[in-house]
Amino acid sequence: MKSEAARIDRRIVGKDPREIKLDEILGIKPGQTEQSNADDTQQQDSTEGTGISPIIIPQSAGLEQLVQAYDDFLRERARGGPFNSSQLAQSYTPTQIHDFLKKMKEYEAVGQFVDSGIFLSYLLQRCSVKDLSLELDFSVPLSSVASNINYKEIAIKGDVGNMLGYEAKDSGILVGGNAENYVGQSIKNSHIEINGSVGDNAGAYMENGEIIIHGNFGASLGYQMQNGRIKAEGSYNQSKLPEIGKGMTGGEIYLNLPNFAGGLIGDVRKGKIYNRGKIVCFK
Repeated sequence: MKSEAARIDRRIVGKDPREIKLDEILGIKPGQTEQSNADDTQQQDSTEGTGISPIIIPQSAGLEQLVQAYDDFLRERARGGPFNSSQLAQSYTPTQIHDFLKKMKEYEAVGQFVDSGIFLSYLLQRCSVKDLSLELDFSVPLSSVASNINYKEIAIKGDVGNMLGYEAKDSGILVGGNAENYVGQSIKNSHIEINGSVGDNAGAYMENGEIIIHGNFGASLGYQMQNGRIKAEGSYNQSKLPEIGKGMTGGEIYLNLPNFAGGLIGDVRKGKIYNRGKIVCFK
């Protein structure tokens, strides 16, 4: 997990999110693995010179059933009821997931569209490969993207909404754009890296792991975090009381503020907060 995340990380840090091409970073075409490239070549070679036309396989078998399950999910969200995920297949390929993301563009005006990150997370956990790149080019940032995933490496081009990586376990998540509130809430042994800025309560309740924010951050960074490390390279939202580390009971927060003041720190119960390499809060 760490080696793949580090490989992607070197390609995105410090870049304009609009310039990031995650399909090039991962070395594959969108929705296609290295193995599928090899399979396509082999299939083409096997029919060449035989006079037999190659069999054309639909780009994404089962897309119709997947869209039907998504329709049911949105209807249940509108009613406030639970979604029965048992109607989903046990496994989805990267091609199926990428084709479904294209189909999702039709739903952007639906009121519950913002919750589609929950449905997408079901698919990510069922993905047949560990490493996956996503392009989230929607008018509304999706909430709860990559929530409850286990042992996955997800690279995202675009912005995300609230609760990115909620309760992710042993996973890596890289975002080329911005994220909203509650990034990495309750993560366990996971690495989350945001190339842009984040909203309030990043790292809330995190049990362990690491969150790196290359842009600015909102209020209550590390709210009630239990352990782990948060590194914020930008500044805080000056329209709100920062309360950095409010309620934290363990872990470390690393800041890079040019004009630090003690009043920026919240009610820290236990833990360390650094600013530019020096401890500014120790409890």
